[in-house]
Amino acid sequence: MPVGIGLDCGGTATRWLALDETGATLAEGSGPGISGLIFTAEQQRRFESAMASICAEIARTGLAADAAIAGVTGLSDASPEAENFTRALSKGLGIQPRHVATFDDARIAYLSAFDPGEGILVYSGTGSFAYHLDSRSRVTRAGGYGAVIDDGGSGYWIGREALQWLVRRAEGVPPLAPSILADTLHAHIGGNDWPAVRRYAYSDSRANVADLAHPVAAAATADDENAIAILTGAAAELARLVGTLVAHVGPKSIALTGGASSHPLIREAFAREIAEIIADPAPVAGERQPPARAAARLALTRLPGKH
Repeated sequence: MPVGIGLDCGGTATRWLALDETGATLAEGSGPGISGLIFTAEQQRRFESAMASICAEIARTGLAADAAIAGVTGLSDASPEAENFTRALSKGLGIQPRHVATFDDARIAYLSAFDPGEGILVYSGTGSFAYHLDSRSRVTRAGGYGAVIDDGGSGYWIGREALQWLVRRAEGVPPLAPSILADTLHAHIGGNDWPAVRRYAYSDSRANVADLAHPVAAAATADDENAIAILTGAAAELARLVGTLVAHVGPKSIALTGGASSHPLIREAFAREIAEIIADPAPVAGERQPPARAAARLALTRLPGKH
């Protein structure tokens, strides 16, 4: 029975899943993050190392894969970078190149929540974007420019806002007022002085900064007003993306996905913001299936006689 492999390659982790044509999950796992942003020798080395690790893990399952599709952050469909990724994945998994494809991770994320033309996907993980794929495969999107330029409302954005708040608080005249958010961030960072913050923020900075979304969420759950303000701000940033897409494609059903958007405070604030953009909106949905599963299902359609 044919086996399809789907990969959801994000900036901090890659998740993969093997599926047969009945829809049964045969194996799944995770590995290092993979990005399409490969512009230096060091980035190329990291890509090759991560790809080798993931392909080796899949090989250890003993499954003979027939097709594979990857959704990769930081690249565009049909770009030279996507073609290079496809060749590497084909070689690493031993699959014929015509049965392997690489897409922008936004397309795979969309298909995990909607059929083409159905809605607007808003994603908040390490990065953020809003995305609509119509029934003719035309794409309208907003955001997704990466942490250096934007990624408003993402895990990285939340972490950066928290760090900015933390260092500005430290500039205050002592004694500083007690703070759940400060204590939670210092515990996560592993120190409460500038050298500790600097070491944390500038060592593997994108992943580390995005990971601070977790202690911010914990502090918000404990009713810290500064943490709540950061998460509420994230929701407003994500809703702004929706407003941009609605102006292009009209009001649609909305799905909010990605790990950084999972906190109830974000989802509740996001829903309130959406009500200001779309009259009488449907409840905000989530993903119908994990992106890796959506990719694996799509992979199987590349095989002869499948559609």
